[in-house]
Amino acid sequence: MTLSTQPSAAMDAPEFGPAALDAPPRCRAARAMPRADMMSIRDACALAGLSDQTMREWAARGCCIAIAEQPGDHLRLPRWQFQPRVLKALPRVAAALGRHDGAALLAYLETPAAALDGATPRRLLEQGHADRVIADAARQAA
Repeated sequence: MTLSTQPSAAMDAPEFGPAALDAPPRCRAARAMPRADMMSIRDACALAGLSDQTMREWAARGCCIAIAEQPGDHLRLPRWQFQPRVLKALPRVAAALGRHDGAALLAYLETPAAALDGATPRRLLEQGHADRVIADAARQAA
């Protein structure tokens, strides 16, 4: 599967609730690392057909989620974000949240939201409901 170079199982733990967005990034990232659906940047680049540099630039701009457990550690990326519907919406979700760091995006996307009928934003993105998620992200950022 090759993706364009243009960005076109919820975690129920309380550490991924709205307050987690303001927790130190290393704390959030460390909790996310053991997940089986996290992959290396090398594997993500192979899956997406992108260079390491492009993938890192995307992560810095909020076009994809990449986190490191400690500064200088290897980046890990959730595999599910490379579904076309999710990947296309991520930059708009990041802009609506006003946050581009991967740990904050991951925390938001994996947290069930009452405004989304208890669903996670991730699940709604996977189902093609990007507009609902973006509106919710904007409300949370306000």
